[in-house]
Amino acid sequence: MSVNKWPTPFPLPHDTAQILMKARRDTANLGLWLDRYVDYEQGRDRIYAPSERAKRRKERNERPLSCKPLAPVIRAHYGRWRASLTEGGCEFRQFRAEPEWRVVVGLGGPSPLETAITLHRIYGFPIIPGSGLKGVARAYAYAELAERKDESDPEFWAVFGSVRQVEERAAGLIRFLEAVPIRPPNLELDVMNPHYPEYYQGNQPPANYQSPVPIYFLTVGQGSPFAFGVVARTKEGNRYLDRAVEWLKGGLRELGTGGKTTAGYGIWSLDEET
Repeated sequence: MSVNKWPTPFPLPHDTAQILMKARRDTANLGLWLDRYVDYEQGRDRIYAPSERAKRRKERNERPLSCKPLAPVIRAHYGRWRASLTEGGCEFRQFRAEPEWRVVVGLGGPSPLETAITLHRIYGFPIIPGSGLKGVARAYAYAELAERKDESDPEFWAVFGSVRQVEERAAGLIRFLEAVPIRPPNLELDVMNPHYPEYYQGNQPPANYQSPVPIYFLTVGQGSPFAFGVVARTKEGNRYLDRAVEWLKGGLRELGTGGKTTAGYGIWSLDEET
């Protein structure tokens, strides 16, 4: 069987390429679109002049990607997420928040597109890992306590645990759940525009004659409510739940989640508890 001359986006035998194209048309999983169904043209951009390369890349990245087809899946997953809060019989707290502008988590992750976004591994909609939320809450708590206390503070230790010394290592009494969308989030295309590409690649000094090559990436935009939750691991942890929520909310409101927070990304507007 002969290999086609790329009349399709994939350099594969014609029948195989057609099957792959049909699978891409039929799926709403963003993870598959961004990690598995990327056009082979993405890897051939280097043969074009910089201006043409930017134009082709922009055309590809502006293809509509939406979470709306995943609405039933998102609703069902949110229902299971809420049910998981009551497992084990321990107390929990939950609240909702929306991005004040844009949020992108996992921007520097491995991806064939140079940029990435953290998606649910099975269903392909955006999530915020619980480990990242715990880090945000811990950073905010540490900043709040820095002037008068250190990591030996009993509340700090109870919520986050300790890794300072081998004999003190222990898990915290609070579990931070991954944040999940309540309804299909709004996806917005954004762009980074490095002005000295040859300099960043280590080939030349920075100079104004170098042509910038825009790098496009997906973000979660405004009007995208997410649910956040913390759960006590034991009954002893119940009395630290409110403190954990206070620190997590402070981190979301003031520090932000994900990448480019110094440029205004990742800041959340807190909503009523759900």
